[in-house]
Amino acid sequence: MTETGTEESATPNGSDVPQVGPWLSEAVDGLVRAGAAVPAFELLEELGATERMPAADLRRLAVLLRRQGFLTRAERVAGILARAIEGSDDLGASLAAELSVLDGVVRLDVPAPESPYVPRAGQVLNVVGTSLPHVDSTFTRRTHAVAQSLSGLGLDVAVVTQMGAYEPDGYSVESFDGVGYHRIPGTQRKDLALDEWLLAFSQRLAAVVRKVRPAVVVASSDFVNGMAAHAVCRAYGIPMVYDVRGLWEDSWLARQRAEYDWSEDQVPGRWGLPEAWSRRRERELQLVAKADAVVASSDEVAAKLLDLGAESAGLTVIADPEGDSQRWLEVFESLGALEPGAAAVAVATRRGFDEAEVARVLGEAPRLPLDRIAGFGGFGTTRSIREEGWRHSSLEPLVITTPFDWVGSCLDNRSQGFHLHAWDFMVPFLKSWDRNRDRESLDWCLERAADWATTFTEGDARGTMAWYDMAIGLRAPRLAYLLQEAVHEGAAVEVVRALWLAVGRHQQEIFAGRAFNAGTNHGFYTAVGELSFARRLASVPAMDAVRRQGEERLAVVVATQFAEDGGHREHSPDYHRMLLSSFRDAMEDGLLTDPDLSARLSRAEEVMGWFIQPDRRIVQIGDSPARLISPEDKAAQSEHTQFLASGGRAGTPNDTDLLVLPEAGYGIVRSPQPRSRDDHSSAGYLTLAATFHSRAHKHCDDLSLTWFDGGQELLVDSGRYGYLDPLPPDSPQRRQGFFYARPERQYVESTRAHNTVQMDDTDHERRDRTPYGSGISAGEEREGVFRLRGEVRHTRWRHERSVTFKPGSWLLVEDVVSAAEDHDFTTWWNLSEALGDPAVDGSTLSFGLSGQERRLYVESLSQDVLVPVVKGQEEPLRGWRAAVDYEFTPIWSFGYRTAQVREHTFVTLLSLGSPLGGRPTSPFDA
Repeated sequence: MTETGTEESATPNGSDVPQVGPWLSEAVDGLVRAGAAVPAFELLEELGATERMPAADLRRLAVLLRRQGFLTRAERVAGILARAIEGSDDLGASLAAELSVLDGVVRLDVPAPESPYVPRAGQVLNVVGTSLPHVDSTFTRRTHAVAQSLSGLGLDVAVVTQMGAYEPDGYSVESFDGVGYHRIPGTQRKDLALDEWLLAFSQRLAAVVRKVRPAVVVASSDFVNGMAAHAVCRAYGIPMVYDVRGLWEDSWLARQRAEYDWSEDQVPGRWGLPEAWSRRRERELQLVAKADAVVASSDEVAAKLLDLGAESAGLTVIADPEGDSQRWLEVFESLGALEPGAAAVAVATRRGFDEAEVARVLGEAPRLPLDRIAGFGGFGTTRSIREEGWRHSSLEPLVITTPFDWVGSCLDNRSQGFHLHAWDFMVPFLKSWDRNRDRESLDWCLERAADWATTFTEGDARGTMAWYDMAIGLRAPRLAYLLQEAVHEGAAVEVVRALWLAVGRHQQEIFAGRAFNAGTNHGFYTAVGELSFARRLASVPAMDAVRRQGEERLAVVVATQFAEDGGHREHSPDYHRMLLSSFRDAMEDGLLTDPDLSARLSRAEEVMGWFIQPDRRIVQIGDSPARLISPEDKAAQSEHTQFLASGGRAGTPNDTDLLVLPEAGYGIVRSPQPRSRDDHSSAGYLTLAATFHSRAHKHCDDLSLTWFDGGQELLVDSGRYGYLDPLPPDSPQRRQGFFYARPERQYVESTRAHNTVQMDDTDHERRDRTPYGSGISAGEEREGVFRLRGEVRHTRWRHERSVTFKPGSWLLVEDVVSAAEDHDFTTWWNLSEALGDPAVDGSTLSFGLSGQERRLYVESLSQDVLVPVVKGQEEPLRGWRAAVDYEFTPIWSFGYRTAQVREHTFVTLLSLGSPLGGRPTSPFDA
């Protein structure tokens, strides 16, 4: 023995209590070394010597009792030890924490989300302890196999491991073999009291849930994962599936028996069952009872759970993670986490190919003509595409031969790649076959469709746009038409096989939640494409589920795309035109029959005319090129719109000079309205846009103006340039609201490219600011003078704009800005390239009007500092527009600036003919 007072010699009651004899210490030490913790404990208790043992002996005994699972005995010994040596209560505290968890008394307080939780359709989150590639075991391989098989059935599966397991210093997502593993930072489980660790794990798991937004959470045993997941799921209203892969407490007890050579007479005979077993079983069974559904990894596990009292109704056996993977979908579907029919679609997509069966199935469906939605888009002629290649926009033509490099083509242009994989190049050939029975055109399409299907039916998109949502929506009706025609026309069996298997993959992909975005026009093309696809192939297994989903999706889209006032909600008049035309196609195809929708589309057709400038080009707001509107365009069929689109050759004039769309977010003046063929270009035309419904096609253009007067464009917007060079998801520029890296694209989205106000040198916030919908507050006319008003609250400042307009004469713009702190503010002006070189006189500028002697004058009545005029500046980019995609045209750009103010009113006057010498009077001044 060492000197009295050290841990080796100290006893709980101090030095005045006799210590035990050496023989007892040696006996206890021998029992502990032999792994006989309970006999050692019972010996001490029987002799009343526990509190007189040396502290070192007590610690070794408590540690062994804990390791063997006899936790209450270990807790008593640890308590005695804590009284023996000051500051030695760490073991007791750790045991108390473990027992509070095992007793189920620990509270896992996970706050409810601050805003309503909206899950991603088809998103699954699996909560596990360990994973590949760090741990290779039966458990981790099953996790990986389940994730892969569910991904193959159209679900998005993420896996999250326990806090601190692999990335204690920071959150990360590790991709392994196509599966994303989320690593939670924090203290490792062994280094913190279990109750504290479990609470922290639960709260950080909630952060992962907010990021991933699962529709269902699968917690894989043991109970630690289940308890954390259950706490989060209840706070967020997410169904939880408990994945029982084995009765872990039984396997733990079996290992203990083997290691310590326990007999049945000992455990449970003389010593009882360890609390680590009994209380763990209580927690496991409690989770089985609380879970919304339970999955057992084998019949044996299921039988054991049933023996222990589990309800059979909520229990599903999934033994083979790949062969039985559709049963996962059945479980999720029963919980409402997947749409009805998801499992049926998954089973149907695994079908093989039987030539006779395919002929029978397709023979039952009526042979329908080409849908208008299948013939949407597509430019060129069959001859030009064969001989010169398929041309997208102004890009170089692409010759599409067979075999074709589908994977390597069009990777540098996102828009071109999408149209390639939507099979846009086939449209002229499909129409030629449908109208003229031109067999050469049909065979041309079948060869390329089969080649594409052979490349992509199995596997992922391999970095292409092959499984992009809108590409699927447009391609699916074309694929259905080609398969039907291939069977009826006796095409080669290998072609029919390729298309048949591709149909199965398309059922899966279009049914998946990720294929449908109700907030953008993509959702419309997915829904209507799904309906067309399912209607043509109605006799194909599981197509009824696809059709039903398409109908439900279309109902959602109808309510979200066009506002009640008839304006489209994607910030771009050209998308208003495109969607309106496509809606009309769908109605003519018989896919839309709702009378309320028809009324809303009629309002949208009327609004369409207001987006046409006096030069018959669509006004460039948001992602709109300066497209010349044809009177044949299906979006231009209302009487008033026809009059404008045809230059007065058809339709009827409009008697109204002012339109305000308070829900969509536009104020528009056209005055005087044209009455004949010869007076269209003489109208004054002004737009004020304050529209922010989502991130789709949203530029930094809150309260921006365009102005056409005197027969020409004056104030112009920047256009869209084109969707080039997508940014990686982790790019800092994504945080600024950009999706594309191309400098020209980023410029046309920026604040300085629009006729609006900018705070400091930062763009309008688009990513973290809540969409405000419409910022238009009023519009009125008095004695031929018009006033439009709008107000927008930015993240840190407010902008109010009042615009008074006398067509053919002047435009007065008043901008009131306010913030809580001092900032610089700039009001930007972008003028048409057709204007002549400016003359500068202090803060007043004048520009020559094309073909006219008079000039356009611009002056700051608030005496703000002029930001110099530039045209086509390269560094930084300023003074550009994209009237057509992929082309930049230099325009005039300048601004007025005030420095370090909290409140300021810009007053800018633009007048035609001669300077007015001050603020003009108007009927609104009274």
